[in-house]
Amino acid sequence: MKTRLLAVWVLFSSVAAFAGENATTTAPVTAVQQALPPAEETSSNVEEEVYVRRFSSITEMGSTIAKGQGYFSVYQAVGFRVNPHVFIGEGIGIQTAPERGIQVQLLTDLRVYALDRKVTPVFLVQAGMNKGGNGTFSQSEKERLGDTQLNINAGAGVMFKARPNAAFTLNGGYSLYSDMNRNLHAAFVKIGYVF
Repeated sequence: MKTRLLAVWVLFSSVAAFAGENATTTAPVTAVQQALPPAEETSSNVEEEVYVRRFSSITEMGSTIAKGQGYFSVYQAVGFRVNPHVFIGEGIGIQTAPERGIQVQLLTDLRVYALDRKVTPVFLVQAGMNKGGNGTFSQSEKERLGDTQLNINAGAGVMFKARPNAAFTLNGGYSLYSDMNRNLHAAFVKIGYVF
């Protein structure tokens, strides 16, 4: 079990390191902009941040609670910050619990940041597939979901910017797992790093 968790952590750390080496681009200066005189400074000393579209990566660790059982989860999403308020990407996650096996998730991740500030509320919706062995959530035949389930997560949280391209997140919410015959309701809590 420890070997599996170590392997998962190494995998996600390497993906996070690769995504962290992303390059930001700036718009080229036009001839008109070069001909204009420099803007005068205002007395209010207001610093204006100019947002640059870029690739972004989110690495999260946390817990999912379903049927009174806690599952350790690691999640990695790589996507595009469309503007300061919207992130859209694809994520892969792994959940595990003692004697319950491993589940692999492949999710589309949409996050909305309410403010363009150092501390901002975050709203997220994730939808995709959860693949786990039979009996991953329940040993009872009556309550058991199939091996492949639809997974939908909806939640909210807060993001704390540490630097212009790095932030920490804390979020939680509701999860639905469904094999189209049975549904399972769960809750999740995660902490993460965004860059």
